[in-house]
Amino acid sequence: LRRIGFLIGAGDWSEAEETLRDAGATIIATVGVAPVLRLLDKFPAEAQRGSANLLYMRCLVAWSRWDWPTMREAGAAAAAAFARLGQARLAWRAGVYESIAHVTAGSHEEALRRLVVDPEVEVTRDDLALAGVVRSYIALDSGRLDEVAPRYREMVELLEQSRDPVL
Repeated sequence: LRRIGFLIGAGDWSEAEETLRDAGATIIATVGVAPVLRLLDKFPAEAQRGSANLLYMRCLVAWSRWDWPTMREAGAAAAAAFARLGQARLAWRAGVYESIAHVTAGSHEEALRRLVVDPEVEVTRDDLALAGVVRSYIALDSGRLDEVAPRYREMVELLEQSRDPVL
């Protein structure tokens, strides 16, 4: 938190954004959303509206608050912004978060569309575990109870290999 604050104070917006993107989920999971929101508010308004990294953090903040409309909007905007920057893996990951918000609205087909992985995109086990959350939710929400346990098992097996405390 101090590092990001110092970077913002120094006007090193790019480094501050990247550091917040990399540490933000851990901050939310361990400290809460308040410090992340305070940091986000310190960025210039234009950056808050257009930065892939900051939109991604808005999406994660919304997820932690179960604010599905904001999560869906910020996730979609982050995915588009990362895609414009040529950061395909981060675009896909933001789309996975967006898909979680679609599931909560009952938009299963929309959610599944965001889980399709371009063969050129190298996703991690952690990415696939997060996508497993969506598939498990959809199986449960759609009443396909015979699919819940296998989907959940796939997700848990991936999570067991993860070192990410947030996941």
